[in-house]
Amino acid sequence: MKSLANHFLLPLFGDDESYFAGSLTYICIHGESGASGLVVNRLLDFDVNRILEPMKIKRRLKSAPRVYEGGPVETGAPSILHTDDVMLDISLSIGNGLGLSLPTDFEIFKTMLEKIASGHGPNKFLVMLGYAGWQAGQLEDEINDNMWLTCPASNEVLFEVPVQNRAKQVAKSIGIDLNLLTGNPDGIA
Repeated sequence: MKSLANHFLLPLFGDDESYFAGSLTYICIHGESGASGLVVNRLLDFDVNRILEPMKIKRRLKSAPRVYEGGPVETGAPSILHTDDVMLDISLSIGNGLGLSLPTDFEIFKTMLEKIASGHGPNKFLVMLGYAGWQAGQLEDEINDNMWLTCPASNEVLFEVPVQNRAKQVAKSIGIDLNLLTGNPDGIA
């Protein structure tokens, strides 16, 4: 199977008890050793300023974006999915004009947040806590078992489309009505 990096995943199941029910996941990395991605349509109940405060970053964002629930793995681990106009040593170039800054070194991660808070960070970004991960072959098996729909990702969907409309817009772009798939009259959030 070709790499699904820079693709979206939409769940094909209507099981409301599944973690991924109603999710839209962006696949950041996919290869022989597995895959990792970020759920891009679930907001937590707090904004980026709440993360800046304990890091002793003095500047606050006037219109601070909310933090995303990136996935069920390491739910306290922060990362930043961002445009690649600003990259640090720890930032991974993941293609499609995007970078991923991970907290492999707290001070460097703090540097990216300081850049964002001062207005010198990436043009567009999403701050995440947690991620989604699959072992080698697991995602491929799930796709073969018809658990997921995939399609190429769009930076417009990631950064411009309102969070509550992202999954619906992606589904519509591939000719799918999510209301028919989930059994949920309101569709996927």
